[in-house]
Amino acid sequence: WRAAQALFATLAAMLPEVPAHFDDMSHPSVSVWKQSWPFFEAALMTWPVSATDQPLTAAAESLTAAAKALPGFLPGTLQMLARSAASRELPQVQLDALREITASAPLDTCRLSDLLGANVLTTIDTMLGQEKVLLSGPSTVAALYRLLADERVRALLFQHSELAGRCVVMAAQALPELTSA
Repeated sequence: WRAAQALFATLAAMLPEVPAHFDDMSHPSVSVWKQSWPFFEAALMTWPVSATDQPLTAAAESLTAAAKALPGFLPGTLQMLARSAASRELPQVQLDALREITASAPLDTCRLSDLLGANVLTTIDTMLGQEKVLLSGPSTVAALYRLLADERVRALLFQHSELAGRCVVMAAQALPELTSA
């Protein structure tokens, strides 16, 4: 997995230091990133994950950096991370990447709300649908609740009361049994 890690780190190093505007995809690294997109899809959805979560972690970190530096990649990045999270049993890496991107996305509320609604809320819904598997991985449950704690995600959850209610029910189930003394 070292070659994949090196590729993703090299792509991240090519990103502009100052974040671009959403519609500005003129940076020289954009064409290289677009040509490398199939490697990200493979790392996030088809390649097996090692004991160290590689190459998944390297791909997610690099995509997170791209979404921050070139917001034009944000829609594709959110979609890919959401699809990857839905395809893995315990998607802690993807949930953490979604949280980091959500917390730092430089978009106006309206545009971001649409992107989050289409990707992040769908991911949360998918995770809640796999409750037994999800509860078997405490670190993934923690990653899900870190994502839910994001201010922008919480605002969207208020608009989706049924999904918010399912989150509360799962929180209660994730808590260890309390014994009375």
